[in-house]
Amino acid sequence: AETAFRDPSIIYDMFIDNGDGTFTVRFFHNGRPDYVTVDRQLPVDSSGNLIYGNYGASANNQSAELWTALAEKAYVKIMAKWNSDQPNDYSIISGGFSGPVLSAITGSSDSSRNIPFFYGAASDLAGAFLNIFNAIVRLWNEGRLLTLLTSGLTTNPLVVDNHAYAIVGFDAATQIFSIFNPWGIGFGLLQFSWEQILNNFAIVQWI
Repeated sequence: AETAFRDPSIIYDMFIDNGDGTFTVRFFHNGRPDYVTVDRQLPVDSSGNLIYGNYGASANNQSAELWTALAEKAYVKIMAKWNSDQPNDYSIISGGFSGPVLSAITGSSDSSRNIPFFYGAASDLAGAFLNIFNAIVRLWNEGRLLTLLTSGLTTNPLVVDNHAYAIVGFDAATQIFSIFNPWGIGFGLLQFSWEQILNNFAIVQWI
């Protein structure tokens, strides 16, 4: 979601349409390109609706935008290739961190930093909070791809525990961040102040 929003050309360049109903998809492993080929057959429920990427959409909709589901299927396949002791199914990607995924998509090295929880922000930590805020704003202004991760200690009912979000906007005038849940339509955008981020997110990761 973050890559598609900030630099969609990276997503376009990932895919080669083989013209036979299959797609070759490029990822990066330790900075080097690696490729897998997938077809359009995707996991569905008993009603024929997709159950992972593009959740809830009909698999029979030929006009549907399927790059998310195809990229996800390809990522499952290549993760099984890179981790031969792991199962070659969707369980292999049911968890983890967003930074390594950004790295696999873009080929750039990822970075990570913990965000201390706010809960009233003790005065002796105020400087540390400000430094993290300034770093995130600087990275955003540089055009970096930024994600936020939650732990099991979120305080807002709209924020999902143990989940990753994409930062898709920052208003310098109001100092409000726009944060996107990659589950997509129906989950909406969060418009959060820095204090709300400190109360709900545990880690920032970026490339």
